[in-house]
Amino acid sequence: MTAQRIYAACLAAYNNGILHGRWIDAANDADEMQEQVDAMLSESPIPDAEEWAIHDHEGLGNIGEYAGLEAVAKRVKLAELAEDRNIPLAVLMSYVEEYCSDGDDLERDLDDKYAGEFTDAGDWAAEQAENMGREIPDWLDCYIDWEGVSRDWLMDYSSYEHDGTTYLFHNY
Repeated sequence: MTAQRIYAACLAAYNNGILHGRWIDAANDADEMQEQVDAMLSESPIPDAEEWAIHDHEGLGNIGEYAGLEAVAKRVKLAELAEDRNIPLAVLMSYVEEYCSDGDDLERDLDDKYAGEFTDAGDWAAEQAENMGREIPDWLDCYIDWEGVSRDWLMDYSSYEHDGTTYLFHNY
C-alpha cells in the first residue's frame, strides 16, 4: 500500500519565512496525529506557535490544506478500501461524496453496490446479456446495437470515468 502521510507545517514559522514542519503518518488515528502536530508546534522556532496547515500529502488523493485530522483519518480508510477493492481513490471519493452521508457503512455498501468496471460500453452490454443466460447467435449479434443497449442499462447505475475505465455502482 502507498504510504499515507501528511506534512504538517507551522504557520507562525511559515509566516516569518521559516519552513518548520513534520511528516506525520496518516495511518495513525486523529488523536495520535494531533499529538505529533502538537510536538511539532512545541519545537517551532517561533514561540507559542499554535496554528498549522497541511502543506503536502502522499497517498490521500486531493486533500485540502485545512482538512482536519478526522478528515485525514477518514481519507486513510477510503484509501485502504479503494486499494482492497482495486478501485481508484478518486472514483471511490466521488461515489462517497455523492451517495454516502457517512463512511460508517461504506464497506457493506460497496459489497452491495459496486458492480464492476469496463472500458467499452458495448462489450459490457454484450457480456451482461451473456451473463443473463441469453445466448445470442453470431448471425444476430452483428445486428444488435450494444452501445444503445448499454445506454439503457446504464441508467440503473452510477458511473465514474477514470483513465479510460468506467466504474459502476448500482443505484438501488
